[in-house]
Amino acid sequence: MREHPGQQFPACIPEMIKLGVLARKYEGRIMSFSTTVYLTLNDGNKSALTAIRAEVAAYLTENALSQDVLGDVEQAFDMHGSTGPVMFNLEPWSIIALFTFVAEHIPSLSFDVKGVGDLGPGDIWTREFVNGVVAFEAGPFEEKIYC
Repeated sequence: MREHPGQQFPACIPEMIKLGVLARKYEGRIMSFSTTVYLTLNDGNKSALTAIRAEVAAYLTENALSQDVLGDVEQAFDMHGSTGPVMFNLEPWSIIALFTFVAEHIPSLSFDVKGVGDLGPGDIWTREFVNGVVAFEAGPFEEKIYC
């Protein structure tokens, strides 16, 4: 590994970033910044999201996230797996926290959300929300990038 100010990356990472693969170091992990999100609504009415739109907007502001992300969340629920995924320009932990917030505020919705980053096959995670809580979770996983 080659040293960079304050971070350790495999030698290929700066080259990957030049090629458009954005990565961020989070708690010692290299994480993608661009995540394709798949959402499947299992139970409940997606229109319930409208009722908490202001709360989600406030959450985004409090967490220094772009208000554009609200549109991404709404699009994910509108599509909910039927027409394809939605691209989020956030790292996985922010996306997971956001959907956890939504689940807690609309416990009548049961849904699955899966994220696929751009750093390779191990850059994945999934959550299942039932009755406002996480019923199943996997990832994000500890990543090793071999160049």
